Amino acid sequence: MSLLNNPWSYRWWWPLIFGCGALGTILTPFDWLFVKMTFPVLSLGALWVGWSDREAFKARDWLVVFLCYVFGWSMEWLGVKTGLVFGAYHYGPWLGPRWWGVPPLIGLNWVILVWAVRGWLPSKASSTVPSWWRDVLGGALVMGMDLLIEPGATRLGFWVWDQKTEMQGWAGSLVVAPLQNYLAWWVIAFLMLRGMAWGGVTGNRSTLHRAAGFYAVWMMAYFGILALGIFGFRF
Repeated sequence: MSLLNNPWSYRWWWPLIFGCGALGTILTPFDWLFVKMTFPVLSLGALWVGWSDREAFKARDWLVVFLCYVFGWSMEWLGVKTGLVFGAYHYGPWLGPRWWGVPPLIGLNWVILVWAVRGWLPSKASSTVPSWWRDVLGGALVMGMDLLIEPGATRLGFWVWDQKTEMQGWAGSLVVAPLQNYLAWWVIAFLMLRGMAWGGVTGNRSTLHRAAGFYAVWMMAYFGILALGIFGFRF
């Protein structure tokens, strides 16, 4: 019952889970086993974030988060269907069941990353800096996360790019997606952050983004290790 009452106290499981997953993938012959654990681990992570932050949320916050989820998933659906948003791509089997080609889990990951970034940024803009500039920066941070995610996720088959990267050589190993993908991440994240601002989710409550921020840091560590593995290890 202590897990249900205070899931935040179990936060140090995430460095262990993500660290073992990344190192096991790049340093052992059992990478296939770790890849199969992607869906249950990320699903558990989304539940942990939501349950850990539940008492800090107001009803309006939940509504804003749900609308952001719908928006993020819809952009992915449009992207898979048309190739006009991110470039031509399709999802592999590792992120769980797919609705019309898009895993429902991907919408949760969008929300968690954007929610985490909103917690990292100042909750109020200064008198000389408009609030939307904060969200421009937030969108850039989320795009930076995707730069880190793409090499490992693509190598493991979380999704497959039918449209090749414009980069060559070592840069092509890092920037593996079409350039429009990164621009789309920036724009979509910016719009989500603006939606949160318009919805009155200010981020003033200190615990509101705590779990999402902690979880996002270690998720990025996981993908960072995978990216290093592409350049220096057996992966």
